[in-house]
Amino acid sequence: MDEATSAIYNITEQHIIRAINALKGEHTIVMIAHRPTTMMNCDVLYMMENGRITNLWTYAELLARNAGFREMEREVNEKTRGIACYSK
Repeated sequence: MDEATSAIYNITEQHIIRAINALKGEHTIVMIAHRPTTMMNCDVLYMMENGRITNLWTYAELLARNAGFREMEREVNEKTRGIACYSK
């Protein structure tokens, strides 16, 4: 998902994520992502290392248990602090 949305505006990406979230409960959606903002609303996150699934977590569990993921989320939050989004 990250690669597919890397060249679009943030507001457009937010619309895409909202559309995907609207399908929740109706369809199984598999996304491959690196950005925490893309993963926030996923029911299950599969952590992969060296081509193997190493853990299954919720977003909150991943934040609590994985220092690397916490650091990545902190960096994203620092970059977006003070930026307002407008959506209709």
